[in-house]
Amino acid sequence: MLCRENKGYKNGGFTLVEIMIVVAIIGVLVAVAIPALLRARLTANENAAKNNIRLLRDAIESYRISRTQQSYPGTLADLASDVPPYVDSTLFSAIAPPGRNGYYFTYAFVSSSQFTLTASPNTLNVTGINAYFVNESTTIRLTDANGQAIE
Repeated sequence: MLCRENKGYKNGGFTLVEIMIVVAIIGVLVAVAIPALLRARLTANENAAKNNIRLLRDAIESYRISRTQQSYPGTLADLASDVPPYVDSTLFSAIAPPGRNGYYFTYAFVSSSQFTLTASPNTLNVTGINAYFVNESTTIRLTDANGQAIE
């Protein structure tokens, strides 16, 4: 039977240097992966906000077309309370903060032929970078943090 001489090492263990190298490698991988993950989250939130503002815009236009007086809704609650509703309850819950997918929506009835709808990030640069705006022209525009259209 062969026997190994003990040269100061315990059999089957890791040295401190080996563990430190593994921890350093994991730290580098995490440092590279986290910014990419956060960027992907911001992009997903912004895409969801654009899709939701499209859905709300279409619901607002459908509401106006279906009315004999051809008027936009006074509030977004009118879209959810009509029978059948123009938007489902999950989308309607995104109107006020905390919103949905990092964005909340603000609707303003201007007149029977005018409205504004803005999608704003809950926390700028954390849940989203851009804000979006649409009115009766039905063109979705990119806006700055103050809600001013960026051309």
